[in-house]
Amino acid sequence: MLADRFVMLAPGSDSNALADLLGEPMPVCDVDELRRAVSEDIATAQDRFGEEMAQRRSAKKSSLVEPTWPQLPTPQGREAAEQRIEASEPGRSALILASDVARTWTTWLALETLRSARGYLAREPETAGPLPEAFMSSATVMPSHASKP
Repeated sequence: MLADRFVMLAPGSDSNALADLLGEPMPVCDVDELRRAVSEDIATAQDRFGEEMAQRRSAKKSSLVEPTWPQLPTPQGREAAEQRIEASEPGRSALILASDVARTWTTWLALETLRSARGYLAREPETAGPLPEAFMSSATVMPSHASKP
């Protein structure tokens, strides 16, 4: 059985082909939406840090050392790379997309690590999430399909 999952299409991919294979329409997620959600969560955490510093200053408490914030990597010239892809290299666009998703998710995990180590950065709910809440609430999960024995 396949687990619920997010599906992102590489440029040149045809969502209709997979929908025909599965026998139902295929919901697709946008990697740029994932990047936006991670970027927004980093900014929110930085704002929370600033608020905590201001509260500590006004309460004359010891200051905090600012964490090294994870940096959202650029898509490594994804658009330029996509333009160079030739028809003879159909898998390359999928690899570019996979690399972009992996690097973005790694940034998200680094932020979640900071949050778990610093209580003032915690968000509601206080448990670490596998992906940003903004992405999870806007993205469509492709339902799981039981494999036939």
